[in-house]
Amino acid sequence: MTLEQEAVNQNTSPNRLRELAILNPQLARFVANNSNADSELLRDLIATSDYVTRQNVATNPNTPQEVLIKLAWQFPQEVLDNPVFEKIVSGNSNLLKRFSEKVLLRLMQQDRIPVRFLEWVADCSHKKVLLTLLINPNTSVSALDKLRQSQEPEVVDAVKLHVNWRQELGNIDEVLTKAVAISDLERSWDDEYKLLKLRVIPDFILPVFDDFTRLIIAEEPHTSAKVLTQLIRDSDKHREPEIKIAVAKHPNTPKNLLENFLGDDRVRYVAANNPNTPLNVVQKFYHQYNAVSNPDTPSEILSQFASSRWQTIRLGVARHQNTPANLLEQFAVVDSLQLRLTVAFNISTPIHVFEQLIKDNYWEVRWAVAQNLSTPAYILEQLVEDTCAYVRDIAEERLDVTNETAYSDSHILLSPNLVPRDKYADDGIQRMQILSEEISLAHKAYVQTIKVSQLSDVVKDVKNGGWQFRTYLLPPSTPIDILQQLADSQDEQDRREVASHKHTPASILAQLAIDESKLVRREVAGNPNTAVSILEQLALDEEQEVRRAIGSNSNTSISILLQFINENNDVSDEAANNLNKQILYNPDIPATLLQQLSEVQSQEITIAVGRHPNTPVSILEQLAENQNWKVRLSVAQNPSTPVTTRERLLQDENIYVRSGAASNISDINHSEQSTVVESLVRDVAPKVLKKYAQHSTPTLSRLITFFHPQTPTQYLAKNFRSPIWLNRYAIAQNPSTPRHIVQKLTEDGNHVVRNAAMSNLAQYPILTNQPDDYSNVSLHLPSLFRGEALSAEILEQAASLSSKKILLAVANHPNTPKSILEKSTLSRHPEVVKAARFHVNLAGEINDGWDEVAKSEIKTATLQKNLDELEEFAEIGVIPQFIIEQLFEDERKEIHIKLAAYNIPINVFQKRLLRT
Repeated sequence: MTLEQEAVNQNTSPNRLRELAILNPQLARFVANNSNADSELLRDLIATSDYVTRQNVATNPNTPQEVLIKLAWQFPQEVLDNPVFEKIVSGNSNLLKRFSEKVLLRLMQQDRIPVRFLEWVADCSHKKVLLTLLINPNTSVSALDKLRQSQEPEVVDAVKLHVNWRQELGNIDEVLTKAVAISDLERSWDDEYKLLKLRVIPDFILPVFDDFTRLIIAEEPHTSAKVLTQLIRDSDKHREPEIKIAVAKHPNTPKNLLENFLGDDRVRYVAANNPNTPLNVVQKFYHQYNAVSNPDTPSEILSQFASSRWQTIRLGVARHQNTPANLLEQFAVVDSLQLRLTVAFNISTPIHVFEQLIKDNYWEVRWAVAQNLSTPAYILEQLVEDTCAYVRDIAEERLDVTNETAYSDSHILLSPNLVPRDKYADDGIQRMQILSEEISLAHKAYVQTIKVSQLSDVVKDVKNGGWQFRTYLLPPSTPIDILQQLADSQDEQDRREVASHKHTPASILAQLAIDESKLVRREVAGNPNTAVSILEQLALDEEQEVRRAIGSNSNTSISILLQFINENNDVSDEAANNLNKQILYNPDIPATLLQQLSEVQSQEITIAVGRHPNTPVSILEQLAENQNWKVRLSVAQNPSTPVTTRERLLQDENIYVRSGAASNISDINHSEQSTVVESLVRDVAPKVLKKYAQHSTPTLSRLITFFHPQTPTQYLAKNFRSPIWLNRYAIAQNPSTPRHIVQKLTEDGNHVVRNAAMSNLAQYPILTNQPDDYSNVSLHLPSLFRGEALSAEILEQAASLSSKKILLAVANHPNTPKSILEKSTLSRHPEVVKAARFHVNLAGEINDGWDEVAKSEIKTATLQKNLDELEEFAEIGVIPQFIIEQLFEDERKEIHIKLAAYNIPINVFQKRLLRT
């Protein structure tokens, strides 16, 4: 029987196997694989530096538990396949603590993993390991149930998405947004801002950005319409108005969003001035707005606007004193809290509607009913028993109010300052703001209904020089003699309030127009009822505040506004805004006037003229050549612009002008319009994507790059087994991900990842700039570099690549066939040539002088010395003595210190093998 036959024979005694193992490395390999080798021998054999010997020890069922744990990092699949390993871990939860996170992750990334091992690992405390466990589609329901009890939100969230959990996914964007929000991904504002500039961030990630970042996105000139729409959702209360203003200004904001903005007081004017907002819609809104704001609008007109698309208009109808009772009944049962609140404050609301509103679930509505001066006593008596203390207090106070003091007490009751702010937590701020606004508006509406007879006591006080009555309490029917008394008052505040009162007669306004106080004259200048002749007189006032008020007065003539615009100061800005509104809101401006206005040296006015449908064609053609792109855009979107002019603007140098012209030509080819829009997107800088894709730590920036098809393929291949399912999802849906990796992800344990991979395979062809062989090899690169078992086919494909690092790994791999090594000796890289020449499969066994050959190569090689890795290898005794001697020649003392504690000569493990 030959020595090799003895070494593989299962009947060879353990002592004989020990003797054979020390003869040469090839026999040691056979011995390590022999099931008759005892545990002590196997323990000693792992001290060898021979890869195959150690690999065989990992597969031997007699290998001791502590040895398997040591070998698990280098030979994870072999350890998992070892039948004794499953028995060791089964039911032994304490053993789990002996495995480091690093080793457990290696084991979890293997292709063949016993189900019992998966359930065992579910008791682990490492979050990264638990997330990796959820990649495996074979993770049982019992293991998932354990993971569901985890203290880590990411783990719990991922459990719900496992294929074996069977839970409804819901809206995928919401699932993704939540996952990003609860993840521990590192954030870098600078990195994310660069990616924002490149416009490569998926929409679902936008909600996780703070509002400052969202504001920056809204102000970026190339932000898409889809992103702009997303930005205004869920904005923080402090930053929301700024974001809305930025979106309302943006040239890419879609029409429907701009039309909705008209109903928002904070952004209405900005949206109205955006060229994308149809001018006829702007004029329609203001027609309705003026109607519901006019106290004399008849019920028939109000009924027409009760179903307006704008909430602001519907609220105006619900607030109006002339609104029919049947409409108030309808508004009292809608879902909108603000509409029901408005009805509750309206003094024209029928009593039977009050009876319904006091049952409302929101205490604010019941509180408003208690505040309403039309609420009868018997309803107030019911509200005294309300469950909310604030409602009870107001109802009790109302019941104590006498008829004689009803007017003045109503002023106290209907005060926004009395809103119980302590009733609201942070999430109720919006409700508090709505309540404050409605109280203020309800008070103003009530004042408009006060009868002259109710002012008798107040008139006496004014005549006797007593309580100073303020005109913001005066109803439209206030007698002229009271207004005159206040206008003659020595108190400047009295005169100012009469001057600003909308029902002050022209004679009194004329008197106050020459008042010695500039503040009084300013109020007259801003009063919309001031006669044009008086405004012309005040236009010569030396005080700029007075002229500024004239500039913003809607009754100021266009001739005066033009005069102010030419002053080129703060007054001219007010006048330009005023004139701009008059152009925008008035659909009946004559063409001759628009022609005159086109000559005004104001960009805002010129744009308004370019948008107006009554502007003469000759003027539109002239403005189409304007140097300002915003002026050309207004012409491009004007329905009165001739088709020839619009077609010419399709070739404009500015993308927004081209897009505007495209949207204004009904029969334009859709692909052409799409091309115009697509040209907004710049080429993504590959260097930036590569920079963030190669981050070694999980970052939000790296996740973002995984979504982009221009991200280098090797980084997609490298990270497809990431414990973070969002990374795997991004890679699964990326059309540039190698097909074999996408195929792997169709078997992922995460339902979202799996669906994305299947959809990717169905929709996209192979899109990769890498050679086909690289796509096949990339999946196996980790195994190649670690020297793990690989097929000859994979090694041959790897040997055909140009990467020096890969070629060197092939030349050093224990399984590389002779034919491939022969080709490697012809490599242009000297290191690859040397590695191939000395490979055992090419050079054969070197029985004598091998250490001298190795010493010579070590001395001439340029090697990087990683101290931590050296310490690891020295600790387990696998660094030969001649290498240790060479390392001691290194000038760095820290290397000497590390090795001094683990200086194990090469002959030490041979002596250990001879022990009995």
